[in-house]
Amino acid sequence: MICNRCESEFNSNYCPNCGSPAQNAAARPMIRCRKCGTEFNTAFCPQCGSPALTAFKEVEIKPTPTRIIIGLFLAAIGILLFLFGTKGF
Repeated sequence: MICNRCESEFNSNYCPNCGSPAQNAAARPMIRCRKCGTEFNTAFCPQCGSPALTAFKEVEIKPTPTRIIIGLFLAAIGILLFLFGTKGF
């Protein structure tokens, strides 16, 4: 078996390296690598070596009116602090 936490190989009920309980490797979801397209269920792609975290699709954050207003407010505060310094407030 391969440990889900530390990726060490063992043949017992608990990992001798980190102590986590043994789990079936089939219980882990298969991930498709974004670089080479290989499906795997370990921490790194066996084909190109990219980490599993980069294998997931990145989520685009869309600007909402609230985020735009907060951004403009923070920019205005930054401009005022730049122009007048902290002694003016």
